[in-house]
Amino acid sequence: MRMQAWLLSTTCLWAVAAMGGAQAADLPDVSNGYNPMVVPASLPAVSQVNGKLSAFGGSQDGGLFGVAGSLSVPLGFPYGFQIDGMVGSGKGAAFYGVGGHLFWRDPAKGLVGFYGSYASWNLDDAGTTGADVGKLGVEGEAYLGRFSLEGLAAYQFGTNTGFAGKAVVAYYPIDNLRLDGGIRYLEGPGAIGVIDAEWQPHAGSGLTLFASGSFGDNYTQALGGVRYYFGDPGKSLIQRHRTDDPGNDLPGDLFSTGCPAGTVWIDDGRFCGRLSG
Repeated sequence: MRMQAWLLSTTCLWAVAAMGGAQAADLPDVSNGYNPMVVPASLPAVSQVNGKLSAFGGSQDGGLFGVAGSLSVPLGFPYGFQIDGMVGSGKGAAFYGVGGHLFWRDPAKGLVGFYGSYASWNLDDAGTTGADVGKLGVEGEAYLGRFSLEGLAAYQFGTNTGFAGKAVVAYYPIDNLRLDGGIRYLEGPGAIGVIDAEWQPHAGSGLTLFASGSFGDNYTQALGGVRYYFGDPGKSLIQRHRTDDPGNDLPGDLFSTGCPAGTVWIDDGRFCGRLSG
């Protein structure tokens, strides 16, 4: 397990560092100021004050549903700040999360910055224990045409302490469709494989559909939902991701530590109960 954490931390740090070396082809600018295959004119880290709101549902040891939102603001030309939030319920218990990003970004190359978050799942009411997950670390993104490399390396605190991180490769086959896959690591569940997709059906509408799946040892999460982006309605999905807001990863920090000693899952995994006999 420690070797997995070391390997992932190395990969995450490489992904963060790769942003600094990302280079784009020296081609003319385009009229709308951004094209993933063309070097844009100098653009700010955050194009304007903007936000997004997501409604999601799915399964993680039982039914799960909630809402997540983000608000991004420019801080001068090369810097930006984003605050994330999340509330919902799963297995009959409430969960919540908050997060923040402080970053430098060049939409032609990538992003690097500081990240902090905290998520909690109040599963004690169900007879089991939900994990409190805090993170403090650095994040980075490298923009390579239609590919993005994204990484996080952080210190995890709360129920478990140690390393937390992620390393993701994203691909945009068209401007309004993102497909990605990678691995993230949390103390507790360990290494977790992830696959995600997001699609904006109508160019510039701001409304998208998304789905994600995560799997590991004794860990499975499947979510889907709708998301709406507030701000410039005329942007493609890839443009939103690179000129407006970083991702909101709070739902990925939800996990339970299992049933207390001497108990087992009952009622289709909804509650923990005492062993009979």
